[in-house]
Amino acid sequence: MVNLSWSIHQILYHRLRRVALKPLKQFIKQHFLGMTRHHILLAWNVGVYVVALTVFGVAIWKSLVVGVLVFASTFIPYGFRTLLWFGVMLQMVLLAVWVHALPNPQEWPNALHNMLAWIRSPA
Repeated sequence: MVNLSWSIHQILYHRLRRVALKPLKQFIKQHFLGMTRHHILLAWNVGVYVVALTVFGVAIWKSLVVGVLVFASTFIPYGFRTLLWFGVMLQMVLLAVWVHALPNPQEWPNALHNMLAWIRSPA
């Protein structure tokens, strides 16, 4: 029930919560409630690898194969933390590319060549 003294923001939030957030909460409870922290980190890490490699210009099927290999490799006793650590590094580079702090991956060879030429040039 909507209170007549509510502002438009409160009314919109109430309707959004009833229409969108409640079904989303039920979906999460039904499908993801039994997942442990390990499963959530595993799914996140595989997603980071697949998206990062796709953004860096790797073919989608190759990035999916790498995602499957990352998924399989996390069951090795020492592999989970190492792959998670590298996934976080990939995520940071991906965010830097996304906010244009780094050039696009297609421009990296040219940028590296220019940087090395600048370093080797006499002062």
